[in-house]
Amino acid sequence: MAPAQSGLARHSGATSSEEPSEKQSDTVGLDFVSALAQLAELHRAGALTDEEFGAAKARVLRG
Repeated sequence: MAPAQSGLARHSGATSSEEPSEKQSDTVGLDFVSALAQLAELHRAGALTDEEFGAAKARVLRG
């Protein structure tokens, strides 16, 4: 029970500069992977040409 309480204390008033960036980074990482997987699937299905896939992938990689 102590770890949960310390986590609540951390979120209820004290802020850590590392926590939001780690969570944001995880979310961005998942979005990044998801976007690439979706593009790859569209390309495999023939919905995107090689050129369209390359351009879209480059946009995702640039952020």
